[in-house]
Amino acid sequence: MRRLIFQAVLPLTFLSFIVVTKWWFGLAVDAKHVFFYGFPFIYKCEGFHTSLSTQYFIIPFLVNLLVYFSFWVIIIGLINRFRKVTVNKWLVGGFWVLYSVYLFGSLYLTFSLDDHYDWFRTFDVEIYETGIDIFMEEPKDIVPFLEKYS
Repeated sequence: MRRLIFQAVLPLTFLSFIVVTKWWFGLAVDAKHVFFYGFPFIYKCEGFHTSLSTQYFIIPFLVNLLVYFSFWVIIIGLINRFRKVTVNKWLVGGFWVLYSVYLFGSLYLTFSLDDHYDWFRTFDVEIYETGIDIFMEEPKDIVPFLEKYS
């Protein structure tokens, strides 16, 4: 099972974490209406201190990552119990190369855009609407939401 964690579970965890999440539209109390992201907890939202920045909340981010990891450990473990799971080394190697490029690109952007990191969310939120975000296909236009909830 230890081999499967590096060959199947971690790649599926990172891939699903990047591709599938939940968006929440709401009001950051004493701030403004924004989209929040994360499942099951909010770990990211628009930055309030400057434009084009993002706020990340580290503890909810790590808990979300643990939830995704646990899900894939259970699924791969059940599949492996009934049928031996094997993963091609080239596929795993290719995934890690592409994920490294994505990770370093994201890190470059986060440092160049003055993103803000907190351990926890330091403000309350009022959630109005939620939905599923599949590979950044969340609603792009905030105007209909502002008209509906302002």
